[in-house]
This record gives sequence, C-alpha cells and structure tokens, in this order.
Amino acid sequence: MRENTRKGSLAPSKNDYTMRKTILYFFIATSLSAKAQTPHPWELGAGIGMAAVNGEINQLAAGEKWFGLHPAFSLHGRYNAGNYFAARLQLLYAQTSGKDQHYNSPPWRPLRGMAFDGPLFELAAIGEIYPFGLYQQRKGRNAESRKTLAPFFALGIGGTYSRPEVSWNDENGNDYIDPDLAAIDKAHAQRVDVAIPLLAGLRLRAGERMTLGLEGGIRVTLNDYLDGISVAGNPGKNDWFFAAGALLTYSFGKAKKQTRGRRAGPIEDKIPVADTDADGVPDDRDDCPDLPGLRSMKGCPDADRDGIADMHDLCPADYGLPALQGCPDRDEDGVADKDDNCPDIKGVAAYRGCPPVDRDKDGVADAEDLCPDMTGELRWKGCPDSDSDGIPDNKDACPGIGGPVHLKGCPDTDDDGIADKDDECPTIPGLAEKNGCPPAAAAPDRRNQPLRGGGAAAHGRAAPGSAVYLLLRPAL
Repeated sequence: MRENTRKGSLAPSKNDYTMRKTILYFFIATSLSAKAQTPHPWELGAGIGMAAVNGEINQLAAGEKWFGLHPAFSLHGRYNAGNYFAARLQLLYAQTSGKDQHYNSPPWRPLRGMAFDGPLFELAAIGEIYPFGLYQQRKGRNAESRKTLAPFFALGIGGTYSRPEVSWNDENGNDYIDPDLAAIDKAHAQRVDVAIPLLAGLRLRAGERMTLGLEGGIRVTLNDYLDGISVAGNPGKNDWFFAAGALLTYSFGKAKKQTRGRRAGPIEDKIPVADTDADGVPDDRDDCPDLPGLRSMKGCPDADRDGIADMHDLCPADYGLPALQGCPDRDEDGVADKDDNCPDIKGVAAYRGCPPVDRDKDGVADAEDLCPDMTGELRWKGCPDSDSDGIPDNKDACPGIGGPVHLKGCPDTDDDGIADKDDECPTIPGLAEKNGCPPAAAAPDRRNQPLRGGGAAAHGRAAPGSAVYLLLRPAL
C-alpha cells in the first residue's frame, strides 16, 4: 500500500502573497512606531542551539519524541531602532536529517525506509517587538539603562538554501513509493526557498553593553523541498523547521542627538530639477527618463499594472505574477503560460506545465510527445531512432537502415549520392540522370540481380574491374 498523496501546485498560492504583504506592513508599522532612541543602537552577536526539519520524514509534534535534532549556529547584527522595536539580520546554519525507521506509526513507515541528510542555511531579516521596553526610561528623557529582563516576540522574512541527499530505498523497487512521483522529486533542482521566522524569546542583561538571549520558534516555508521529497510524499503540506538556542550580543555606537525645532543651516534657493518625460520623477532618479511612468516604478511605465516595470516584465501586456517576472499563470502550477504546454491544466515544471502522463515512460509528457506510444528520446521529442543514424524514425525515409542525413536516413552503397532505394545500379557509381547507373551502361534488369548479402556488392563495392569493363565494352 502506497502512501496517500495528492499532486499539488509547487507555485506560491494567493495566501502566500497575502502573507508577504502582511509581513511588509508589519515592518513598516513597527518602524514608524519606534520613536525613543537607545544609548547603543548597534549590536553584533553569535548563537548556538538546536534545529530540526519537519517534512515528509520527520514529524515534530508536541508530546512526542523529536528526531533529527542537530546543533545550529548563527551570526547576527541588530539595530535597536527604539525602546520597543529592533531589527535583526541573521545567518543560521544547521545540519538536518531524518529516517523513516525512527517511526512505527503508521506501520508502513519503517517498511518504506526513506531517509535524508544535508546542510541548511537561512538568511533572514527579523523584526523584534519588546512590549515592556528594552531600556528603563525617565519622564521627558531618552532611554538610559537596559532592563534586566526584556521579553520579545518576532516576525521576519528570509530565504533558505538546502542541499538534502535522499536515500530512496528503491534500488530493487519499493511498494510504498510511486516511482513516477519519485522521479519528479529526484529531478527537482530547487535549493532556495522563502522562509518566515515566527519567534519568541527573552533577553537578559549581562552588562551595560552585553546581553544573553534565549529564543525559539519555527520557520514556515513556501515550498516543500527542505528534505528533498514532495510529490512522492505529502505535497499538500509545506516543510518547516524548528530552531532554538542562546544568543550572546555586544552593543556599540551612540544615538544621534535630537534637534527638535532647529534648522541645519540657512534656507538655500531651490534649483529647478530636470524632468524630461514630465512624469513627476526627476531625471536623476528616473530609470526611464524618456518614458512617462509611475513614481512607484521609479519613473518607468507599467502597462499591465502588475507591479513590475515594463523594462523588467517578460509579459508587459498581460497582468502577471512577480514570481514569474510579470507573466500570467492561469492554472497556477508555477509555470508561466508562455512556457506552459498545458496552460489550462495544472501540471508540473518537469513536464513543462503538463500533468505527468507518459504512456511510453520515456520522460516526455504525452502532450508534447510526437510518438506517445513508442519509447524515444527527449531530443527527438519522444520519438526513437531505431537505426541510430541521427534521424528520428518519424522523419527517416528508411527507419530500419542507417543512412546519411542528406539522404533522409537512407543508405547509398556505391557513394554516388543517390539513395539505394532510388538507384537502379546500387552497387555501381553512376549519374542522377541515369538513375544511378554509369553513362555507358544500360539499366540492368534488377530481377536478375542476386540478392544483397553475397559478393562484393553486398559490401557496398562493385566487383574489381566491372566498371572498366562496362566503359570499354563498345570498343571491344
């Protein structure tokens, strides 16, 4: 009994785009709300902890034993924008792994016997909110002294890079793995993914410039290949990973002094700024100074209003998706309509947007296979080349016998440029106007000729002296 799976879209859904917008609004709102300055706004630090991937093999659940936990290490830089908000840029590394043998439920898990192992990197921008403040404040003055305990929660966005090595346990076949779906996963080259960290933690004061942080949380991803397995497992649920640990941070730098109500210097006369296309964006900041455009597009036009400037839009006349460089995807399978051989049927990228239907099992989807019932090659669009002469059978005039390309795959035994099937003297070099026979020779009665396979003619050459004899026969 195979694992119950369904083939889902590998493209980001509309919910994913909504989540991305929510994260953007989160960062904008928190940065605008940060007003109080801190004595030491910049920080550098490092961390150590544990991490594990939850996917088709590992199952991280409360109340159950967690497998696949490995040490994790991180480096980070932080900017304390105010007493209640900080922004952090963090690089995380962890080794990940998982084995079906670690689980006894359902009963087929240890029999399936798959495993994976590989490194995982994450680079993320994280916004931290301190609901009770990071520093002690005095009325009417900026924050001065760091609090002993400062709890926080955080939300971020970033990217992951993984390189899992999967042990499929299918060398001799495996009844619990669909070989067609496994082939799709094996061919999948995705390594980079979008990650959304959801964290909570606590920072403890270890000195005026030093803090010790404890934090943990999950990283939600927008795809399903952290463990190298998707459609052969459970493509309906994206992979995610857990990480927790301790962070040691050192603060440096000084806050800028506030200059309320003061002018930096005398008012200078305003100098007119050139705007060639009159779109309200000065030429020195206009990426398209000769074309009227939008301020949001840095002065460039966006004809289809999809948020991608025409100069960067592969489909400028059609409303599309940022992930597909502005091209539409009607069936939402992650393959742009212009590259999708089945634009109205959800498919997979490995089959150019078509469902993985391949009757002859040659790796070319039926929708684009010119010979769907004959096992062929990808370079011939699914057609075979049975005589290995470099011409597929569907274009070969003599598909069972090897021949040159200029004769459409037919042989030419006497090398006179006329294919044997059209040559009345196939073993004697001749002329085209004589149908392949020599000038002085009459066309022989091919009914009296011996079958090919014996004599010198069987090897593509005339008997020694036969051509000379035919040329001299009138004189004799």
